[in-house]
Order: sequence, then C-alpha cells, then structure tokens
Amino acid sequence: AAGAMERGEFARSDSLHRIALGIWEAADPESPDVLASLIATALSVQGLARYAEAESLYHRALEIASTLYGDAHPQYAHALNNLGRLLTDQARFAEADSILRRALEVRLAAFGPEHPEVAITRNNLGRVLRQRGRHEEAVPLYLQALAVFEERLGPEHAYTSGTRNNLAMCYDLMGRHDLA
Repeated sequence: AAGAMERGEFARSDSLHRIALGIWEAADPESPDVLASLIATALSVQGLARYAEAESLYHRALEIASTLYGDAHPQYAHALNNLGRLLTDQARFAEADSILRRALEVRLAAFGPEHPEVAITRNNLGRVLRQRGRHEEAVPLYLQALAVFEERLGPEHAYTSGTRNNLAMCYDLMGRHDLA
C-alpha cells in the first residue's frame, strides 16, 4: 500500500489501506495498528482530494492516539501534523496554524529541537505562515527546519530540498531576491 502511494496510485493505496484497516479493527478497534492504518488511509484519501473523508479519518486517529497515549505523545502529534497539512491544502490557514503549533509543541517536548519530526512540523507551520502573508515569522521556522534536515538527512534529501524551496519562495515574496 505504501508503495502504491509513493507512486501516486492513491486509489490503489486507499483500497489496500482499507483492507488492512478492516483487519486491524476486527482484532482491536483502538489499537496502535488501527491508528497507523487510519493515518495511512487518510493520506491516501487526501491524495484523492477527498478532504472531508480524510479529515474525519484524522480526527478518529486523534481520538485513538489520545486514548492510547494521551495528547502529549508523538503519535498524537503525528496525526495533528497530518491534519494541519490537510487543512493547509484546503486554505484553512487559521485552523492549520493552531493545530500545527500544538503538534510542534508536543514534538519539541518529545524529541527536542534537532529532530527531523520537529523540522517537518516547523516547515509545515512555515508554509501556513507564508500563505497567510506572515513571512517574517515563517523565515526562522524554515531556517531551523533546513538546518536540521541538512545535518540529519543531507543536502540532497527531498525534505531538505522542499524546505529550501519554501524558504526561497518566502524570501521572494518579501522582496529579498538576493536570498531567494
């Protein structure tokens, strides 16, 4: 299923993830496996632009993560981060901002500032702030994320390149073409 999603075959990925989800739910409807399957299914559905369905799956994942681990756990933050990205894709920036800030808070407490999961959320929050025209707030988030990605994942990694591109777009919007 993950391979299908990586190839952009979201309908196939959705179908395979739903089979897995059904199997896990039959065994234990509030297990870590159900949580992981819900998030994977939501990503597939999101790729098909079925946003309301994806949002419902993320909310269900948040309920299970909260039940299993509490709302200060990295698994809870993972679901928050993905929900924040979904809301960003729908231009629901105020909601995304709040959710991503909570995800960042949880991830910082769990992993510390130099972890790639923290950098992912910083990049996502930077994207929201850029979309809201709050470029001065977005730049430090992008710079922090970029430093972590370069150090931990290398200069050629997709996350590093994506964050570098987001930072350049932000500088461009600020009129700082020398930095873009």
